[in-house]
Amino acid sequence: MAMYNATKWAVEGMVETLAHEVKGFGINVTLVEPGPHLTDWVGSSAVRPERGQAYPSHEQMMQQSWPRLPLAAPDAAAAPMMALVDSDMPPLRLLLGESLNALIMQEGQQRLASIV
Repeated sequence: MAMYNATKWAVEGMVETLAHEVKGFGINVTLVEPGPHLTDWVGSSAVRPERGQAYPSHEQMMQQSWPRLPLAAPDAAAAPMMALVDSDMPPLRLLLGESLNALIMQEGQQRLASIV
């Protein structure tokens, strides 16, 4: 999961910087940040190496380290994304899924508390 998350952070940093660089040209950029949706991305469609017996299974690791959020139906993302496309003033971030605002606020507070 480290590589998966590192890639997401890299794309977020790149897109946020791009948004600042092109704003003066009248170009808007939005990060679409979906929460958990009821898809098969960690199921049979995922490719994973064989694990050694000393390590937890992928499913065990996910249960231990990821917050439990409600799974949204994939088609629930369509209307907000189409509204984003039609928006004259799109936001920098579009969160898709329940409970993401609370999770992000909690994470932000934990990060602030850890600053020395």
